Amino acid sequence: MRHLDRMLRRPLNYGCVSIAQLSFAGAGEKARAKDWHRRMALGDTLNSKTDWKYWLWRGCFVRFRSMGALSSPDAPAILFVHGFGASSQHFVKNLVGLRTANLKLFALDLIGFGRSEKPATHYTQHLWEAQIADFVREVVREPVYVVGNSIGGYMSMSFVADHYPSLCKGAVLVNSAGSLGESAPDEGRTQERLSRNEVVVNISKGAIFLLQSQIRSILVKLYPTRPDAVTNDLVRDIYRDSTDPGAAYVLESGSRLPSRRTLIDLFKGYTGPLLVLTGSKDPLNDASARARNIGVVYPKVSTLSSRSTKLCRYSLTFALLSGRS
Repeated sequence: MRHLDRMLRRPLNYGCVSIAQLSFAGAGEKARAKDWHRRMALGDTLNSKTDWKYWLWRGCFVRFRSMGALSSPDAPAILFVHGFGASSQHFVKNLVGLRTANLKLFALDLIGFGRSEKPATHYTQHLWEAQIADFVREVVREPVYVVGNSIGGYMSMSFVADHYPSLCKGAVLVNSAGSLGESAPDEGRTQERLSRNEVVVNISKGAIFLLQSQIRSILVKLYPTRPDAVTNDLVRDIYRDSTDPGAAYVLESGSRLPSRRTLIDLFKGYTGPLLVLTGSKDPLNDASARARNIGVVYPKVSTLSSRSTKLCRYSLTFALLSGRS
């Protein structure tokens, strides 16, 4: 018992959340959801088989990983940002493969995804961008090269456009989402979007329930050239994340997002290095064509294409950053 007591008094990895903070429990639906995530964070932190860490952001538990040359003052910092419905787990092979390089490596679960908390809040691109910026300020504590996949690519570019060069040194977009057209008018619907639609919340819960049984088949369609990438661990992680309290709120928020800036808008405020990585056989979009279009809008871009379906998830290499500026 004394040994356990010493463990419970010891601060969590990286000093971001203490065990004392994790020991609070309240009452009611919100408190039960908070207690769910508190217990999960506590279990993850005390599990010697994992290197997960937790950061308390706006009162919510956020999971992240950090590894590599963390104590080296000369090592560049790299931050990985996942896509919609994904988590930092999707970058595990990238992190492990690069941990012996002279790099500081970070990957976080955006709020509402992975093992991060999923509060009943209004999820928007502004919320996620603010989380990325605060993570860099409070955890990384130096400007980063940010690597974003899919929606995470759009969020990364949004972060870069607003925080270069104070918090960011450059960006890597991997099969990134984001419109290359003109900005869409808001049409005065911002206030309407702020009101949660409980009918849509219930529909989202039903959609999650139906999709849970199809996770493996959906992933196989997304990885037609690499079906071996659809592992039991990947399926299990995505299923587990979808069972957390509040998961439906993230899906419901997608129906009322405020108007987004286009990638063209974001490039206007950015003058730094940009690398675009594409999987030419990505079934979700014509990634190669998007890369060419980005080159028209932002001529300073460097591009690399692969026949792999999802280039970033499992085979990214940062020898590409050898020419960083």
